[in-house]
Amino acid sequence: MFYFFKKNRLKSNQGGSTKAEPSFKVLLLRKRVLEVLVSFSSNKVAAGSGIVVAVTDGIAKIIGLSAVKAGELISFSNNIQGMVLNLEKHEVRAVIFGNDSGVVEGSTCLRTFNIISIPVSDSFLGELLTA
Repeated sequence: MFYFFKKNRLKSNQGGSTKAEPSFKVLLLRKRVLEVLVSFSSNKVAAGSGIVVAVTDGIAKIIGLSAVKAGELISFSNNIQGMVLNLEKHEVRAVIFGNDSGVVEGSTCLRTFNIISIPVSDSFLGELLTA
């Protein structure tokens, strides 16, 4: 696929509409601005909140959740829940439970301080659990 720039218009040599993607520098700058905004917040509510940087295939990349634990449930701004999977130095990744179309870049999420668990008792011994 070739793209031609002519008179401030983006055209494609293939049929259909073409959307201009932001450059890598713009994405890095946007991420850095979000990190700085999160770092200025010092109260407990802000420390337990994060901002979604990207969503792909039901996985949200989030900055600002500094003390979150792996397996912890989080709640997004539209009452969709998720679970933290990857803990990296400046960001975390979480799987979204439900429809991810409501979780977009810039959405906020809050820690629930609950690790995901399944309640079991002795009556489950020897039983096969299925979804």
